[in-house]
Amino acid sequence: MIPANAVVDLLEKSPTPDGLSRYRVEVWGREPNDYARVYEIAAVDANMAAVEGLQRFSDEITALIENEDS
Repeated sequence: MIPANAVVDLLEKSPTPDGLSRYRVEVWGREPNDYARVYEIAAVDANMAAVEGLQRFSDEITALIENEDS
């Protein structure tokens, strides 16, 4: 996993039975991988949205770095 920080904002609290709300998750990496990404994620709570955002960021930046090395 790439070291990164995340900020989560609630966009829409879901009144539906599935319990998923929409969140805006801004993630930025630490040097030397100081990229930044913003994701909209449906999740049960802000913590789960942050976890998913950090995982997406890590996967995306890892793939980006591997393609640069090729």
